[in-house]
Amino acid sequence: QFSIAVILTICGIVMGSQLEYLQKKDTGLDRSNLIIMPLERTIQTNTAALRNQIEQIPGVEGTSATQYAIYDPYSIYFVSPPEQDQDFQLVTFSVDENFINTLGVSWYLKPKERKALIDNGKIIINEKTIAEYGLNPDPRGQKLSIGNQTLEIAGVVKDFHYTSLENPISPLAFFMSSEAASNKYAEVTGSAKIY
Repeated sequence: QFSIAVILTICGIVMGSQLEYLQKKDTGLDRSNLIIMPLERTIQTNTAALRNQIEQIPGVEGTSATQYAIYDPYSIYFVSPPEQDQDFQLVTFSVDENFINTLGVSWYLKPKERKALIDNGKIIINEKTIAEYGLNPDPRGQKLSIGNQTLEIAGVVKDFHYTSLENPISPLAFFMSSEAASNKYAEVTGSAKIY
């Protein structure tokens, strides 16, 4: 019985330290006070009305819509960087203009114009994309061939974990779209009451 008690104590200590690590690990996102709401297809066509209703709730500080939830499956495109002879894989998320602010993602290089966040011809990339694709240190204005379209890089966010912490951070791009509406995020204060 003594050995079982020792083993259970050690397991408890290890599990406690793992939980503490997961809670305190800086993933590059502000995960506190964040609610994610998967949306049914019938609601996806009218997200503006839903957003307005959610933002009227006391304590809700902001909302955002995305095609995929963070840590869920995502899209991958093949990309042809400038002056490169090979294609690279690029993880992509379709997000609305509020996503970066709502999830607390930090800017590395902000877009030169605010309207870049609502321009379908532009993308936002992460720092890792600059390094792996051999882009200019300030790649704003450079173009990437993604799938069958050519898009201009409008800004760069700091790297953050968008999959398991076990996986290294890889190149990532955000397609800015007001129609990204499979999931809704809401940033709330402790006083918010959402039912």
